[in-house]
Amino acid sequence: MHRHYLKLWRLARQFLNPIALFFLKLRCRFGADIAVAGNQRCTVVVASFLRPKNIQTIISSLVKCRFVSDIVVSNHNPDIVMADFIESDDERITILNSARHEPCGYRFKVAGDLHGEYFMILDDDIFMFPEQIRKLFIHLLDDPAVPHGFHGTRYGSAGHDDGNDEIQHVARREAYVDVLHQGYAVTRSQIAHMLQIAEAANRSGQFPDENPVDFADDLMISMSGKAQPRVHNLAPIITCPTSLQEDVAACGRPEFNTRRSRVYFYLRDNVGVSRPSVI
Repeated sequence: MHRHYLKLWRLARQFLNPIALFFLKLRCRFGADIAVAGNQRCTVVVASFLRPKNIQTIISSLVKCRFVSDIVVSNHNPDIVMADFIESDDERITILNSARHEPCGYRFKVAGDLHGEYFMILDDDIFMFPEQIRKLFIHLLDDPAVPHGFHGTRYGSAGHDDGNDEIQHVARREAYVDVLHQGYAVTRSQIAHMLQIAEAANRSGQFPDENPVDFADDLMISMSGKAQPRVHNLAPIITCPTSLQEDVAACGRPEFNTRRSRVYFYLRDNVGVSRPSVI
């Protein structure tokens, strides 16, 4: 059932996303800047892997947010000259180019070296309206004890997404989940805890041939809070057509879910977080 739903969603997205992107670009070009009450600020890290053409659109929303203090584009692909893809000259933008090809988990190491108390870590295959960014940041400010996002998964006993009926993908509603995907609103202490979890997993001897943070950083950041992470109804998030494409997205590659399953069970048994009585 899950696989049939996924196929239908991919088909619908091909037609809806270009329309949504058109309106997003209009809003960012002609719309006003937005703020939050108080003086709290957020540092945003956008990790770029194989989608450099998406970065300018992502940035165009971020620069509309007055509460965003820094926008760090973490370029994980040294074959790409990221400056060639960024038109904005906002002084808050910094490009960090890695000297070698870096995996997903590297973005949290980048974030860990930055200043600030509140962070958003965004994938390069999503496009958010400024209002969605603000709403997610407010959720973090209201409850900084847990990571926050807009899309997540409840795993059940299976521990991986292989079409099993126990798997529940959760979006566009208020809920607790096991794992967040694509966007993460977190605190400095949660990033520090996540990096400690990653180091312990790598030294555990359970993964002798690979470093699990390279492909399961979302699992680790999701377990960095005092309770399960939360997803929120931010209205539909625009996603890139390549977000599930096998030659671009890590999640589409062979054995990806099997490898993550091992990490999930290790983290569940050795880290874990408290679960609310009502979800």
